[in-house]
Amino acid sequence: MIIVLLMMITPISAHPGRTDANGGHYCRTNCVKWGLRDGEYYYHYGGSSSSSNSDDSDSSSSSSNTDSGASSTSQTQSTPQVVDYTKQGETAGYNYKKANPDVGKEDLTGKDQTYINGYDTGFTNAENELTTLSKDQGTAKGTEDGTTTESYNLEVPVGLISSVYLDSYKDAYNQSEASDFSKIRQDANKKAIDNARNLEDEDTNSEYTLEKQKKVYKESYQSTYDQEEKEINSLKKKLSKYAQDDFDNEKQSDESYRKYKNYKVYDVLDKKYKKEYNKYKKQKEQEDENGVAGGADVVALGIIGYVLYKRKRK
Repeated sequence: MIIVLLMMITPISAHPGRTDANGGHYCRTNCVKWGLRDGEYYYHYGGSSSSSNSDDSDSSSSSSNTDSGASSTSQTQSTPQVVDYTKQGETAGYNYKKANPDVGKEDLTGKDQTYINGYDTGFTNAENELTTLSKDQGTAKGTEDGTTTESYNLEVPVGLISSVYLDSYKDAYNQSEASDFSKIRQDANKKAIDNARNLEDEDTNSEYTLEKQKKVYKESYQSTYDQEEKEINSLKKKLSKYAQDDFDNEKQSDESYRKYKNYKVYDVLDKKYKKEYNKYKKQKEQEDENGVAGGADVVALGIIGYVLYKRKRK
């Protein structure tokens, strides 16, 4: 009897809570701690729980034997998890910004502050990712279009921040276009110089496909060709003076038009220079001949005068 009484008393512990008229109550909190399930009816003073077998005559002892294992069994049951509002808000904020790149935050009035803090974090993370992605794609597309299209393509791809994408696109487009125009001008200038110095006619045609590129080429070519032609004509007029100066300094040089050495115009300039140089050379030679003849005449006149003078005195 003592053993039986001990077995009946052992599982009974100081379980808190008031009892009802039947001497028991339903477990609502910390049930696992007491070896019970949530909502299980339990008697404080040796009575069986609502889940026990009341028809079995050995229910008391049977309940006592299994009660010791109830604790370990109920331990394996998952306890209600606490909702992580921070994580929940972070996920919501991130997903919302990703789905609505051009929209600001939602109205979070009435939401728990923990949820709001998480939402702000997730929203900011998504915004930073979208900003980087929008810049990269805008720059890449603008660089390509700057040399392949007539004007901006302002269509924004889905999933990007419009303002960030367009700003990056326009900056890259302008830089690419300016770089392209610079190359076109260099090409046009070289062609114009070659044509002018080779005495070829003007040719503003280009192999560029875009109208804006053709326009830049034509304007640059025409400007350079006209300037080069003007310089050549001006040099032609000055060659006479250059030739005279060189003759006076007793030297013959082509330094004034040496830069045209590899072009056809060099022959034209060189021919004119030498012609002018030889002209001054002949003038000098003529002057020298005239000087000698004049001296001989003076001597002859002097002799004749002396003879006449002698005769007169006789």
